[in-house]
Amino acid sequence: MKNFKNLQTKLTMAGLNHGKSFKRFKEEKFPNEEGVFYSEVSKKWVVRMENKSINKTKYPFVSVAQFETEIEANKKYQDIKKQF
Repeated sequence: MKNFKNLQTKLTMAGLNHGKSFKRFKEEKFPNEEGVFYSEVSKKWVVRMENKSINKTKYPFVSVAQFETEIEANKKYQDIKKQF
């Protein structure tokens, strides 16, 4: 649980939305990998990262941010990768 709390804190510090606001993505099928993907549900670009929590068997990757353009999403993805 400590690792998950640290991840949430780091994502919050990075200015990212995490958690409840991304429940709608559970219905959408993204590839099981980190990266930037287009969401047919929200019609936005979504940044997906590895789930660092203890219970990651159900959701090995989580959506952490969404953007209007692919360029913005890729920039934020690179920023996150540098932090971790």
